[in-house]
Amino acid sequence: MQANCCTDQAALLNANTLTWTPTGTNKFDSNFEEGWTLLPNKKVLTVDTYIGRYDPTGMNFELYNPASGKWTSPGGGTLVQLWDSGANCGGQFVASFEVGPAVLRPDGTVFATGDNTCGAGHTAIYNSNTGVWAPGPDFPDSLNIADGPAALEPNGNVLMMASPIYNAPSTFFEWDGYQSNGDLPSPPRIT
Repeated sequence: MQANCCTDQAALLNANTLTWTPTGTNKFDSNFEEGWTLLPNKKVLTVDTYIGRYDPTGMNFELYNPASGKWTSPGGGTLVQLWDSGANCGGQFVASFEVGPAVLRPDGTVFATGDNTCGAGHTAIYNSNTGVWAPGPDFPDSLNIADGPAALEPNGNVLMMASPIYNAPSTFFEWDGYQSNGDLPSPPRIT
């Protein structure tokens, strides 16, 4: 499955015939700035970034069902805002519309990270077995993840790099499924 970054268009590649088929109808907003996480049930999870549909309080997420080729918004929202709306410091004129990465863990939960121009980024945990969200820990010291990385460790923890939006310094965190394990030593610089 591949998406056009700046529209709601997507297509599936048939690996046998090397042909593309349009898919992904009913998308709430564009794919811009959104990441996708493949779930164990083969559905795809995304957190909406409200490009072209600005809502300063928006917390929508969507699931793509490969059987129907459609996106749905199950309701209930992410419980905390993961995309940067700039709601508390100038609104859409300062909003980056960024959202952090979302990592599927071996237990079927997805650790989703957020961005916030006006303060600390939020995190949330999606349980792919129950379809329920729970708030996670906020990043400390007005840190967040905008275009930053996260990775699954062999032990099931999530390693991530947070910073003030687009600025140094970067701080590494590890999340163990319950709480952040705090600052980790920075890796050595490669010169």
